[in-house]
Amino acid sequence: MSFAFLMLFSLKSFSQEKKNAVTLEVLGKSIFFFDINYGRYLTEKFQVGTGLGMAGVSKIAFTDGTVTRFDFRVPIYGSYAFSTKRRHLVSEFGIIMGGYTDSKVGTNIDGVVPFISLGYEVKGEHYIFRVPVYLFYAGENELIGRVVPWVGVSLGRLF
Repeated sequence: MSFAFLMLFSLKSFSQEKKNAVTLEVLGKSIFFFDINYGRYLTEKFQVGTGLGMAGVSKIAFTDGTVTRFDFRVPIYGSYAFSTKRRHLVSEFGIIMGGYTDSKVGTNIDGVVPFISLGYEVKGEHYIFRVPVYLFYAGENELIGRVVPWVGVSLGRLF
């Protein structure tokens, strides 16, 4: 087991060049509008990452006034590329923590949703382009069903 761990993180198995990626994703992992993600490649095929997505803005009325509430999503994910070629299939898996923040209540995490995706990726020397199809587990929900499909588009920079 320790041998496999050392092989995974061996410096010789993966060049030190371009191990980081920042991507902007529209209708992606955060389920709504957009998200910005940072990913770190542990190997040429495997990446871990997190991000921040905007889910909405609303006005909330309290007895002593109205505040603006920002709904957000924080995806935490892993990504696996099925090839090291320029064009390949890629899969992502992880969770999305949903929450909100305002000046009255503060910040609150109000849910966690697991997801998985399969998509197409083009990885150049300095950029990444992805079109994944996500499946989110919504739980017991008569309105939209237990599993919800979602398509995203992302463009990122490698550095």
